[in-house]
Amino acid sequence: MNVSLRLLRFFHKCRLGILVRIGHKKRSPLLKRNVFGINFANPIGLGAGIDRNGECCNVFSDMGFGFVEIGSLTHHEQSGRPRPRIFRLKECGAMAQRTGYPNKGVKSAINALRKDPPRCPVAANIVCRQGNMSEAELVEDYRNAFALMYDFADFFVINTVMPPFDGVDLLEDVDVLSEVMDTILDMRLCYDTYKPVLLKVSADISRESLSEILDYSRLSGIDGIVAAGGTTAPPEDLSASAAKRVDKIGQAIYSGAPVKERTLELVRFINSYTGGTLPIIASGGIMKPQDAADMLDAGASLVELCSGLLYNGPKLVKNTVKHLESIQGK
Repeated sequence: MNVSLRLLRFFHKCRLGILVRIGHKKRSPLLKRNVFGINFANPIGLGAGIDRNGECCNVFSDMGFGFVEIGSLTHHEQSGRPRPRIFRLKECGAMAQRTGYPNKGVKSAINALRKDPPRCPVAANIVCRQGNMSEAELVEDYRNAFALMYDFADFFVINTVMPPFDGVDLLEDVDVLSEVMDTILDMRLCYDTYKPVLLKVSADISRESLSEILDYSRLSGIDGIVAAGGTTAPPEDLSASAAKRVDKIGQAIYSGAPVKERTLELVRFINSYTGGTLPIIASGGIMKPQDAADMLDAGASLVELCSGLLYNGPKLVKNTVKHLESIQGK
């Protein structure tokens, strides 16, 4: 993936983005929408984990994305877990990863956005550094990253999805989670410009915990929910060879086609529980155009591509725009 991003950046620096736009970008007035006060050309966004450092926002805009979520970003640079850390399970359209959120840090992302100001809305996905921390250290880590990034993103996704093998378990406590979010939401009051703050939840979250989070979100002023991160549960019905590979990979987070139904169920639950009052970004298992349509039908306001893009390439964006346009036009 890093090689592909370097090629994309080179292509963009050579001012050949017009060729990308001609080949992939499809404008559709029917799909324009305003969500939490931001105008989107279409509801299809790039999920976090691909443009980790905000260096390719306009390349992805040229591909036709309505918005780009950069990160996950930590306050300081973080190397992540040892390679190899991303694995394809082509048999079931899944990705297995144990990245540890590698990134160059918030300041590097700010420099990238300054050099090439984005032509589409940008969300900054903020995460805490990995490893054992006290509650105070955890809150301070989010606070510092958010403060630095505030003037350079259009909205924020506070990522509290922590793999069980990365050493951060305090965020499983709703009281600690609310301490993080209260600090961030209080900070927002100090700025002249209001920017939406969303919370990302895990695909593995229990309905009881999710209900508590949704109750808190509506009371606190959180602007929306991103549902969801990947799952720790390996794909089912694997062949003997694929199952052997999963065993060899060990603990990992799984995304892609196998998490589509989990994401869809979460979107339906959140939409029903909140009465449609809390915008949802569906992120997980969107591998083909109809998957995006299903998420929007279930109550999502926006959708994100990640594994689907890695498997199917840039054409997925244009094809999804065309498919949603055909449905909208009926």
